[in-house]
Amino acid sequence: MRLLSLVSTCLFFMSIGCNGYLQKFLDEDKPLVLTLVSDTTSTAAVNVQNRTLAFAVTFSIDRAGQYQILHGTSCSTGKAPAGVTLAGGLTANTQQQVNVTIALDDIAAYGSAILICAGDTANYQTASQAVAFTKSINEQTGRGLNFSNSLSANFVFFQNDWVSGTANRGGAGTNNGVNQPHQHTLFVDPNDGYKIKYFVVDTLNHRVLIFNTIPANSSAAADVIIGQSATNAFTANAGGTTSNAGFNTPSALAVSATGRLYVTDRLNNRVLGYNAIPQSNGATADFVIGQPNMAGNTANNGGLAVAQQLNDPTGISIYQGKLYLIDRGDNRVLVFNTLPTGNSPTADMAIGQANTASTTSGVDYSSTSNYLTTPYEVLFDAGKMYLTDGGNHRVLVFNVVPNVADARPDFVIGHNGPSPASANCGYSPLTISIIGISPCLSSPRGLAIQGSKLAVADMGNNRVVFFDLPITAVFATAQQVLGQPGMYTYAAATSASALSAPRSLVFDNGYIW
Repeated sequence: MRLLSLVSTCLFFMSIGCNGYLQKFLDEDKPLVLTLVSDTTSTAAVNVQNRTLAFAVTFSIDRAGQYQILHGTSCSTGKAPAGVTLAGGLTANTQQQVNVTIALDDIAAYGSAILICAGDTANYQTASQAVAFTKSINEQTGRGLNFSNSLSANFVFFQNDWVSGTANRGGAGTNNGVNQPHQHTLFVDPNDGYKIKYFVVDTLNHRVLIFNTIPANSSAAADVIIGQSATNAFTANAGGTTSNAGFNTPSALAVSATGRLYVTDRLNNRVLGYNAIPQSNGATADFVIGQPNMAGNTANNGGLAVAQQLNDPTGISIYQGKLYLIDRGDNRVLVFNTLPTGNSPTADMAIGQANTASTTSGVDYSSTSNYLTTPYEVLFDAGKMYLTDGGNHRVLVFNVVPNVADARPDFVIGHNGPSPASANCGYSPLTISIIGISPCLSSPRGLAIQGSKLAVADMGNNRVVFFDLPITAVFATAQQVLGQPGMYTYAAATSASALSAPRSLVFDNGYIW
């Protein structure tokens, strides 16, 4: 009917150019063709500090019109992501590139879908094209995300007040108490609406606590518990023998781009792998690293170290599609160039040793040593690798992530000179009280980076020390301290301003947890 009306109108107004007038409306009656030329979703950039993910899309339409970029699945109800032009004009068959920035906190509400919504000049013909980012939100960060900067960090979690320090809040513990936790961190779960989840490795309760939202007060309780069959169960191996259902002194975890979860099960000398982050209590593991099967638990499978076996694994991290696993008892970091998905995978190389059969502890104490003694954690940031070499009381800084065995770091924090490494550079308590201990460390554990600050959990000195980045010299001096009244003290205490053997750190904008 619209076309007949146009023809009648055109015949009536022959003198004004019927052919051109009619062709214009015939074009409008044709479906609009929207073409997605390219996108960078597979190489999306993650900004951990700003909690955003960014990529670009390039597209065109076959006639003049306009576009919108929306986050969601509907052009009528979607949300405009931050940093994206809400609407723009398009020239026919001319490519338009738009840079898309998504807040990580919006992903849970709107998912990973991005819609290019386009229409002709009169918005009579419209079309849409969906793209979805596939890049891991965690892969770029080394070990999880920062906390949201909207949270206040002025509360104590897992205790009832500032001065209590008892295991399981002094009682049953259930799902909001812990016993000597070794790690806490955040990851995005791509299999559950891209929620940002908070994980706590509750080591001496032999379990992992999973919170589906970031705790905002001291009474928050875990949504999911793995490693135990009940919220009030705390025994090793879920009260039975070694299997896919329990842990014996777990230490750390990491999550892959696809949501695969890896947990280091220290005293079972293995890593348990879950194909997805569990959403129910007592979920069982799908595969194992370091043992031939789910029943194995002896160090190096009762033999010598090889590329398929482990001895007291602690830290674990994923970076650029590779798994970095700290095999603490064998004084090495095993590197898997492909993320393991099945039982007993073989590591491709070892950092800290000449090969995957060597387990030599730190005997080279030069300022840039390639040997390790009971390492603990590895962290990646801006193409650099940071490694806590706990038994040598130092942090190693690699300006380039090693891709060959026997790699040497560029700088060392916490130790200076060729003498054997020892806690606090070998200084006595009396000497420490006179000269201070800011450049020296004692059994460093956790690491965290935000902007130009490196935080080190100096466990043996009951403090967290902060170093300015980049590290450009051996024996760098700390600029700030947390948990002690100054750089000269190291005694443990329990209060709102004191620490006792800190192990794991996460930045929360101007705060640190």
